[in-house]
Amino acid sequence: MPSKDHSRVFTAHFRGFGSKQLRNIRKTLGGIDRALQASVAELKRCGIKESLALDFISWRQETGLQTIFDNLNKCKIQVIFIDDPTYPPLLKEMSDPPEVIFVRGALPSSGCVSFVGARKYSQYGHICVNLLIPDAVRYGFATVSGLALGIDGLVHKKTIEAGGKTVAVLGTGVDDPFIYPRNNAWLADRILETGGAIISEFPPGTSARKEHFPMRNRIIAGLSRATVVIEASLK
Repeated sequence: MPSKDHSRVFTAHFRGFGSKQLRNIRKTLGGIDRALQASVAELKRCGIKESLALDFISWRQETGLQTIFDNLNKCKIQVIFIDDPTYPPLLKEMSDPPEVIFVRGALPSSGCVSFVGARKYSQYGHICVNLLIPDAVRYGFATVSGLALGIDGLVHKKTIEAGGKTVAVLGTGVDDPFIYPRNNAWLADRILETGGAIISEFPPGTSARKEHFPMRNRIIAGLSRATVVIEASLK
């Protein structure tokens, strides 16, 4: 029988469950680990549709526990739940905090400020990043952005150049083959090499999907004392 902690890490890897389902399981069954032995009826009591409950039961029977933990160790991925002491305290104050985050690297011990903006930026956006990021680093803030092309990537690069720590929040898994956009996979490596972190609420092996990125954005904001929009369209 797997330990309680191993059981909840295993359950958190099922890509059919998001934070809402995991939260309902924790509150209804008394812990995410309980899902590993739950029946369809018990899962339905957690607000999970029967078809999804059946998919989960098939998945937990077919998926090797050791395979999941081997991948976590290989990629040096931490799995941090909302009740863990290392869970970012500001993130917990959101109205809809992620039940679990997958982390590579080191979460900053200092305060964070998020900087986001357009993929296609103007000279104005470039100037703003060059002006604001070194000051944020100088005052001891880590920066947070989304690793996207454009302003996001520029924020991460400028932070590293200024000697600061930066956090990239992804809408995919944090394991190397799934880092998105692929053009910035090298930047994810630099973030880790310089003491920053890449994080996601999506388990390893999760590909990019359009609906993931608005979900990712709430975490970018939730990690930080403030969010600065450098440059963006009205929408």
